[in-house]
Amino acid sequence: MPEEKPLSKGEQTYAAIIEAAYALFLKKGYHGTSMRQIAERADLA
Repeated sequence: MPEEKPLSKGEQTYAAIIEAAYALFLKKGYHGTSMRQIAERADLA
Protein backbone atom coordinates (compact mmCIF):
# COMPACT_ATOMS: atom_id res chain seq x y z
CA MET A 1 0.00 0.00 0.00
CA PRO A 2 1.53 3.37 -0.97
CA GLU A 3 2.35 5.82 1.78
CA GLU A 4 0.40 9.07 1.85
CA LYS A 5 2.65 12.11 1.69
CA PRO A 6 1.96 14.90 4.18
CA LEU A 7 -0.16 17.79 2.95
CA SER A 8 1.58 21.03 2.05
CA LYS A 9 0.66 24.22 3.90
CA GLY A 10 -1.54 25.28 0.98
CA GLU A 11 -3.29 21.92 0.91
CA GLN A 12 -3.89 22.11 4.67
CA THR A 13 -5.39 25.60 4.29
CA TYR A 14 -7.58 24.44 1.40
CA ALA A 15 -8.83 21.46 3.43
CA ALA A 16 -9.58 23.67 6.45
CA ILE A 17 -11.62 26.07 4.30
CA ILE A 18 -13.59 23.25 2.66
CA GLU A 19 -14.34 21.59 6.01
CA ALA A 20 -15.38 24.89 7.61
CA ALA A 21 -17.60 25.84 4.67
CA TYR A 22 -19.25 22.41 4.63
CA ALA A 23 -20.06 22.55 8.36
CA LEU A 24 -21.43 26.09 8.14
CA PHE A 25 -23.49 25.37 5.02
CA LEU A 26 -25.10 22.43 6.83
CA LYS A 27 -25.86 24.58 9.87
CA LYS A 28 -26.82 27.93 8.29
CA GLY A 29 -27.35 27.21 4.61
CA TYR A 30 -25.41 28.59 1.67
CA HIS A 31 -27.02 32.03 1.71
CA GLY A 32 -26.77 32.31 5.49
CA THR A 33 -23.00 31.80 5.55
CA SER A 34 -20.45 34.57 5.02
CA MET A 35 -16.84 34.35 3.89
CA ARG A 36 -15.86 35.87 7.24
CA GLN A 37 -17.60 33.05 9.12
CA ILE A 38 -15.81 30.46 6.99
CA ALA A 39 -12.44 32.16 7.57
CA GLU A 40 -13.03 32.38 11.32
CA ARG A 41 -14.09 28.74 11.55
CA ALA A 42 -11.01 27.69 9.56
CA ASP A 43 -8.79 29.79 11.91
CA LEU A 44 -7.76 32.11 9.07
CA ALA A 45 -9.21 35.35 10.41
